[in-house]
Amino acid sequence: MWILDDITPLRQFNSKWPQSQAYMLLPRNTVRARWDMSQDTPLPPETPAGDNPPDGAIINYFLKSAPTGNIKLSIYDAENHLVREFTDVPPSFDKAPANAPEYWFAPPLALTKNAGLNRFVWDLRYPAMKALRYSYYGNILDYIEYTLSDHAIPGKFPRDLQPGPFIVPANTRSC
Repeated sequence: MWILDDITPLRQFNSKWPQSQAYMLLPRNTVRARWDMSQDTPLPPETPAGDNPPDGAIINYFLKSAPTGNIKLSIYDAENHLVREFTDVPPSFDKAPANAPEYWFAPPLALTKNAGLNRFVWDLRYPAMKALRYSYYGNILDYIEYTLSDHAIPGKFPRDLQPGPFIVPANTRSC
């Protein structure tokens, strides 16, 4: 069985795609929602579970051929202020040991640059805040203590200790 949850690219397909080196499709309307605040832990990887549609704005773009250089996606608010930027280079993260297994963590957010249609999901947040490694008792830790309950699904747990604030619901644009 195959379930197609987003046919936005099919609705916008036209002759401009193959003629352009790069073509960005207009994202569909997106609903900003929060995950539940329960203290779940991710299921073990061997436990069967389905995937929900991604949370956030789904941005589809077409590349005629794989570019040799880097690509960048910039997202602006309605007043033309830069909200967020993403590139094809995955951001670095703190390599200190974590108090969670590696299979919990989501891969770093990076644009793909494959020839053809590509998809990127933006979580509708500003950049993550910097966090200090202190315990509940105020001492400095030599590991990263993850206490967020978000994304209790293997491979989707955020590495950022303090995710950025949500954007204000309004019109944004990307380029």
